[in-house]
Amino acid sequence: MKTTYVNVGAGSGAVTASLEANESLPIGSTGAQTGGLLNLGEKRFMNVEELSAYLGISKWLVYKFVKDRDIPFIPFGRLVRFDRLAVEKWAEKRMVRGFKAREA
Repeated sequence: MKTTYVNVGAGSGAVTASLEANESLPIGSTGAQTGGLLNLGEKRFMNVEELSAYLGISKWLVYKFVKDRDIPFIPFGRLVRFDRLAVEKWAEKRMVRGFKAREA
């Protein structure tokens, strides 16, 4: 298998890890969000088109969420990017749970 070396973090807190192609890099100690896993094959930051495909919604709806400041995003002038981990947490908070049946 191919070994990939990944440098995570900036400055003196950087960590270099040797990972096999199918392994995941734990996020947390380098200042990134705690508790998540970032697969090497997945992009962490997405644009509007990629996010709409990832969530299965229209680009128009993504732009509406940004305009209403309903979804976490990172502005770069007129461009916006979305952190996949933050969007997954946002979607989990919006999830509607089922109701329990009333007991008589």
